[in-house]
Amino acid sequence: MSDSPPVEATRSNRDKVRLVGAGLAATLAVLFALFNLDRVDVNWIFGTVRTPLIVLIAVVFALGLGAGLLLARRRG
Repeated sequence: MSDSPPVEATRSNRDKVRLVGAGLAATLAVLFALFNLDRVDVNWIFGTVRTPLIVLIAVVFALGLGAGLLLARRRG
C-alpha cells in the first residue's frame, strides 16, 4: 500500500490548463482538416505535388508543433 497521492492530485492548475488547451487545439485542427478534403497542388522549388488538403494540414500542424517544442526547450 502506497501513501503517494494519485497523479491527478499532483498536477498543478497550470498543467491542467495546458492539457485542456492542447486538447482543444488538436480537436480544432482535426475538425478543420476533416472539412477540407479537396485535393490541392503544392508547389515546391523543383516541382508540384497534388495531395489531399487534409495531409497538407496535418504535416504543417506537426511541423508547427515540433518547432514550438524546440523553441520551448531552447528557452527553458
